[in-house]
Amino acid sequence: MKHLLPLLALLLGASGAFAAGTCPPGYGMNWQGQCLDCSKTSNALVCGDAGGGSAASAPQSDIDMQRTEQVINAVTAIGEMLDNQEAANRAAEEQAEQQRQAALEAQRQAEAAQRAASNSQIQDLESSMAAMEGNDWRSRAEGGKDKPAKRALDCNCRRVVDSCTASIQLVAKQKTGVDYRVTSSEPSCSKVSYYIDNTPYITVLNNRNAALEHSAGLGSITAKSFEVERCDVCARE
Repeated sequence: MKHLLPLLALLLGASGAFAAGTCPPGYGMNWQGQCLDCSKTSNALVCGDAGGGSAASAPQSDIDMQRTEQVINAVTAIGEMLDNQEAANRAAEEQAEQQRQAALEAQRQAEAAQRAASNSQIQDLESSMAAMEGNDWRSRAEGGKDKPAKRALDCNCRRVVDSCTASIQLVAKQKTGVDYRVTSSEPSCSKVSYYIDNTPYITVLNNRNAALEHSAGLGSITAKSFEVERCDVCARE
């Protein structure tokens, strides 16, 4: 409605200017602003019973008031329609914004839940690998204790007396890791140093020349993943 106030003022001013117009005595003004001769019977509606300019003023004033009222009603109706349309547009925009914010919040919650699930899986995997470390030769190597058997003290790999050759064979892939066999050319006392996917490993062979090993978390390796670095013959003490 506020957008139509200037138009309404202009129309009312024009209507007032029209109502202020007069005709000479003996003439009456019609709705088009024309002065008509009141002596003619066809102009009786404009001139009234008196047949003069003063008699025409009352009917003419009624017509002007009706016209002004119609203009006001039309402008008011148009203004209300525009106001309703503007309110409907604002409501639609607010609803669209609320839906967009709700979608963003749902996406943020889904991403947070996915991150939490991924972190939980990583923690479970780390716990599983830590539990397997007790049975893995890597824990023995990192702890500085080579105890493949009760008689390991008979083979002192801190003192190397000769070199040997070694090979590694992939035996089986398990859910918890892989099984592989380490074989040395030294029949009874040797230490084999090797890599699996660029990670260093050690196997001590005491009173034997081969051992079946297991490493957790290595389910995706192949035979090409093994690389022997060296094979040392250890001193017997």
